[in-house]
Amino acid sequence: MLRKITVSLGLALMMCLLASVAYAQDGILPTPTNTPRESSSSDVRGTVRGYVFVDVNGDGNCVNTGIAGEEPAAGISVEFVSSDEQQVITHTSGEKGDYELAAAGASNWRVTAKPGSEWVVTSENPQYALVSKDHLAATDVNFCVSKGGVMGVTGVTAVYPMIPPVVSVENTVLPEAGAAAATPTTTLLPLLLGLSLIALGLVWRWYEKTR
Repeated sequence: MLRKITVSLGLALMMCLLASVAYAQDGILPTPTNTPRESSSSDVRGTVRGYVFVDVNGDGNCVNTGIAGEEPAAGISVEFVSSDEQQVITHTSGEKGDYELAAAGASNWRVTAKPGSEWVVTSENPQYALVSKDHLAATDVNFCVSKGGVMGVTGVTAVYPMIPPVVSVENTVLPEAGAAAATPTTTLLPLLLGLSLIALGLVWRWYEKTR
């Protein structure tokens, strides 16, 4: 009678441990596939836009100033380079002097006006435009250019490039669907299986000795 009770208790313990394993696998604990997905930087799509205008007095201020001759400069190339320098995109200013980089990914974009040799950039060049999940639109990234010198004076010097500000663009790396992730399940499952095997071994050893 005592032998039957002991064997029954051992089997009951093993069944409880196996049930715990099954409970953990049913998705009660977080897994890579049922944890809510957070937006990553690769999902961010913003915009960088501005204007290119003619600067007649060389003060680096040219957009909507009301000064005669300070008008839109069409056909000026504007280059966009991502923070990691893996993406280089070039657009051209339109009839109103406007340009835009649409669907821009998360980056601290380096924006550079690159006019022809007959033009000189009198404003800050390049400029840096941050696009992130908290800052989707970088606007008023404006450039001023002067053609053939300022007010008849040649030899206008372009503004020296600024050192880019140190900006941290958050990158969230998520595990692939079904991939291993650091969740309690990955450590609990081997532990429960090990305890189940130990309990089964002890019961079997006792049973062999008392036969």
